[in-house]
Parts: sequence; structure tokens; C-alpha cells
Amino acid sequence: MRFSFRNLFKKARNDEKGTVTVEFIIMFPLLFTWMIGSLVYFDAFRERNNASKAASSVADIISRTDVQNVASVSQLALLQERLLPGIQGTKSLRVSSIQRVTEDSFIVLWSYSPTGSDALLAVDIPINILPLMTDNETVILTETAVPFVPLSGLAGIAAQTYINKIAIRPRYVSAIAWDSGS
Repeated sequence: MRFSFRNLFKKARNDEKGTVTVEFIIMFPLLFTWMIGSLVYFDAFRERNNASKAASSVADIISRTDVQNVASVSQLALLQERLLPGIQGTKSLRVSSIQRVTEDSFIVLWSYSPTGSDALLAVDIPINILPLMTDNETVILTETAVPFVPLSGLAGIAAQTYINKIAIRPRYVSAIAWDSGS
């Protein structure tokens, strides 16, 4: 029996021992990366959706009242915390009452944040998210900021803050009053 490279290549080509192991070694890192990436993206979208729902719930509760005060807005910040139990970090809430004076002029009737954010100033009113309003009509602007830290940096999603701004009209009164006495 003579040694020949041709016979050696033929024998190696027809030998199928170990192909499963080689395929596993090649595919496992790809599948693992894909699975971790899928989990990170799912988690990011879930947390963003939960932050949006919590902001909407807080805004809806405020719109159904006729008077707000420090205690009631602080309770709403606690509600926001409980609606977002798995999120670590500092969540912020700011509630403001905005009135349209004329077509191009808006004022802040009151603004309060139980989480330490600054009060909303008239120059900072996000006019682009306000609904169409008539003169002297008011809306309640609820702003929330919820931090998000991904499970892994493998998917390319960085830590970020989900900011929600919801402008909603008072339901039962023309303007929600601020009671600074309680």
C-alpha cells in the first residue's frame, strides 16, 4: 500500500466523524449571542411599555380630580414606583397645569415634582405635544423619567432613560386647582 495525498484527501472527505461537534462549536456562539440579544431587546421594549403605561395611569388619575396637593402627587409618585417594581434607579415625576392664554402664549398655573425635579417654566412648555386648545383652556402635563439598564451590553442597547410626557385635559372641571395648604 502506497502513501498518496489523493487517497488521504478522499478518506478525509468521506469521513463524517466529528461533524456534529464542529457544527456545534461554530453555531453555539452565534445562537447564544442571538438568544441573549433577543432577551435584551424584549426586556427593553417591555420596560418601555411599562413606563408608558405607568405614566398614562398617573395622568389619568390626575385628570379625574379637581384639586391636587403635595400629598396627592406624592402618593402618585409612590403609585408609579409600585407600577414599575423591577426597575432600579431613580424614577422622576413632575405634574404641571398649563393654560393657554392666547394663540401663541401659554402659562404654567402650577408645577410640582415630589421626586425633586425643577418646576416647569413657561419657556420649557412642550407646545408640540399639547392638544389643540382654546383660549383659557387648561391641560395637565404629566412627565415621567424612568431609567433602563440592559441585562447585557451584548445586544448594543446602552443604558438610557425612558421619558414620557402626557398632556391630558381635566375631565370634570375646567382647571385642576393646586392646594398649597396641605
